Amino acid sequence: SANYFMPRHYEGLLLIPIHCYVFRGLLFNRALFATGMGLASYIAAGLNFGLDGKEWGYQVLFLIIANILGAGSLFMIERAARDNFLRRHVMREMALRDPLTGLFNRRAFLDQFERVLREAVRENGNLSVMVLDVDWFKQFNDRYGHIAGDRVLQQVAHVIATSARRPLDICARWGGEEFVGFWYGLNPEGLGPIMRRIVESVAALQNPHEASAT
Repeated sequence: SANYFMPRHYEGLLLIPIHCYVFRGLLFNRALFATGMGLASYIAAGLNFGLDGKEWGYQVLFLIIANILGAGSLFMIERAARDNFLRRHVMREMALRDPLTGLFNRRAFLDQFERVLREAVRENGNLSVMVLDVDWFKQFNDRYGHIAGDRVLQQVAHVIATSARRPLDICARWGGEEFVGFWYGLNPEGLGPIMRRIVESVAALQNPHEASAT
């Protein structure tokens, strides 16, 4: 019977997909394109020069299998790396966010405040800070319950967040019904309209509060 051993040059061809998928560090699409072009060139050259028979068929078959295995392995590696990246990003965001309102928590606020304060000092710029407190909130909780109180805090947080949309602005839940924010590059006169807009927007929510003294 015929003996179909692979010639030495064929063994070198197997190194191409291995190199592209494993050692080269290419992204999946680029590695697939490079190895696909190599495989197509090898098949086209074989057909052009009249190569046929079982030996050449085995060579093409093993090259296809090598590409399939390499592509599948690289795809799974990239997917695992992407999932790990997204998981770390979500966990990092959760560590910086208040779970009820979605605003930054106190620790994240202090970290950002220190960084932006240094920037303001270096640039001799303005940095306005606002502290906000929901008045008569304890009485609201006692009258309407904590679920209604949480809903109000979420609404107030949304109003505050819409007033701090620039890259260096930040608002946070300081604790309980207290919020804090800073606006980079604004003097007190520029912060005044923002303060009034927040108060008016919260009033426009029309949440009843029969236990309030006002």
